[in-house]
Amino acid sequence: MYTLPQQKIKSTLIKTYGAYYCQYKPNKHTTWYITFDTNDKIWLIKNIFNNHTKDYPRYIGNFEN
Repeated sequence: MYTLPQQKIKSTLIKTYGAYYCQYKPNKHTTWYITFDTNDKIWLIKNIFNNHTKDYPRYIGNFEN
């Protein structure tokens, strides 16, 4: 099981959907993106979407890794 603190955390382009995001790649075709805000103790997940979502590059950037 993967948890947010174990994943590499990156900044988002649009802070409305969370200041940070991390990725979860369960297979070679799909990458899930979790956007969130944090104050080190509390993690507020604001959005979950994947690379099949039409507008995902707008939120985090046009890249997979």
